[in-house]
Amino acid sequence: MESAAQRVANHIEDTINTVDIYNKLTQNGTCPVSGLGDRFYTKAGLEFVLTRRLPMPEELAYQIRNMRSQFSMGLFPEIARA
Repeated sequence: MESAAQRVANHIEDTINTVDIYNKLTQNGTCPVSGLGDRFYTKAGLEFVLTRRLPMPEELAYQIRNMRSQFSMGLFPEIARA
């Protein structure tokens, strides 16, 4: 039980130490790493704009309505990923 409590305490301490990586990467309110600051991204227009609308072909709509999908999820303990 003590080792479990110690592991939890270590995880909490690690979380506190790495809670805000952005603040660790900034220096005096400026951003020394390319790509992290707002000034690297211009305020542009919308990414997607509807210019014209075409109806979906009936055969494609039929296939989508009758489509079946199969997927699975799992854990991979060998690589410690889900």
